[in-house]
Amino acid sequence: MSIIKNPSKLDIALVVIARNESRCIARCLMSAKNFVQRMIVLDTGSTDETIAIAQSCGAEVYRFTWNDDFAAARNAALSYANADWHLIMDADEWLESGDEALHLAAQGLPQIGIVQIINDYEIDGVSSQDNAWLPRLLPKGVIYKGRIHEQPVSNLNRNRLAIRIKHDGYDKPQLEKKRHRNHSLLLKELEIAPEDPYILYQLGKNYEVYKDFTQAAHYYSKSIELAPKNAAYLHPLSIRLLFCLSKANQLEQAIK
Repeated sequence: MSIIKNPSKLDIALVVIARNESRCIARCLMSAKNFVQRMIVLDTGSTDETIAIAQSCGAEVYRFTWNDDFAAARNAALSYANADWHLIMDADEWLESGDEALHLAAQGLPQIGIVQIINDYEIDGVSSQDNAWLPRLLPKGVIYKGRIHEQPVSNLNRNRLAIRIKHDGYDKPQLEKKRHRNHSLLLKELEIAPEDPYILYQLGKNYEVYKDFTQAAHYYSKSIELAPKNAAYLHPLSIRLLFCLSKANQLEQAIK
């Protein structure tokens, strides 16, 4: 039995930025449609049927000129939504469970909601999954910073919510589409902040997903030297560093 008190008074918007996502945009929108009051899609230059599909699903679609800055796009989408709460998803994701947790959080005090992202991927022909916890439920007024792997800027408490989102953007065909884009943007960020451990971590991840384990280990090692001891990503960084060192035949360094 539902324990949601006043669902009609909730103001939650699904916020998505997309470009050429006709493969999956309907899946994303329809997975959340019944649990939000409106859906906002910011299109950054699609040449396929993304816009028409999103509109047919009931989304409000706005156009945005891509400027190599994910935070700028996210913030533009948030300004169009202007809801009390924003559920942030990518087009290659879908809400698997957690609608009740979403509504309960939206009835409480402002917070940054951390949700579970389940990534489908393939290593050496074997299908697998990994989990990440990322900030995806934002109250009104919270915006992003960062050209890529953007993060919300806020001093609000960050709490894990029982919300599960699936993601298949690490499938090989999808990775090939964004290989050069992500690498270029990360290098631009690194020029601005060469000792930012989070950027170094994300650059390592980018090398890892394309199986350049030596370069991945290099950037992970630099990141782990600089990362704060309370960094939320420190545990996955440590695991990824060990994995890439082993794959790069640097076992002695991994043991050290």
